[in-house]
Amino acid sequence: MPEVRLLVDANNHLGEGPLWDVKEERLYWIDSTAAEIYSCRADGSEVKRFFVPRHIGSMALREQGGAVVALANGLHLYDFDAQTVQFIADPESDDPETRFNDGKVDRRGRFVAGTMSYDFDRYDADRGQRSTRSGGLYLLDIDGTLTRLDSGISCSNGPCWSLDNRTLYFTDTYSREMYVYDYDIETGAAGNRRLFASARDMASTFDGATVDEEGYVWSALVFGARISTRST
Repeated sequence: MPEVRLLVDANNHLGEGPLWDVKEERLYWIDSTAAEIYSCRADGSEVKRFFVPRHIGSMALREQGGAVVALANGLHLYDFDAQTVQFIADPESDDPETRFNDGKVDRRGRFVAGTMSYDFDRYDADRGQRSTRSGGLYLLDIDGTLTRLDSGISCSNGPCWSLDNRTLYFTDTYSREMYVYDYDIETGAAGNRRLFASARDMASTFDGATVDEEGYVWSALVFGARISTRST
């Protein structure tokens, strides 16, 4: 059985988005609603904390230093030393009830991140339904171009890719469904969305996800404190 152990007792409000930095050999993660970024060594030592100006949904490390951060008010570049942000884009600036949530980079360095609604009162956890689906899924290319890949999403989570780069997995948490898209790694285009897995008959629902070296999709189940896996 895999070993599960406490790495850092961080007392986060909403800890999410673990990200390993190969060069620094440090683990990064975020405290979403506290607007903080953390990092530590592999053994949990040397914990560092950084601050961002708004709620943070996800981040991606940059090769030349710093990060791209998905904040409540859009996408920004982040300087860890100065703890400052540089605005890139906010595709939903006209809707104050949405914010960016989960995101990851593909193997060409593009950042794929989606949005969600702040209006939690409209979510019925038992039925997995929302009355609004105003969020979207976006791709930030390496040249700074921002493209909307999909819309009509309630809570974006778990973007990850198959080993051959031809499939994008993505979760709409409040709909209790995980989807797959055909993905073009050369252009970043995604289409032909279809259902991959459903949690409608479960007490929990899909949240963050990743694909392991054997091609299995792993998902952290929110409201259930479980991790599930499925073959592609």
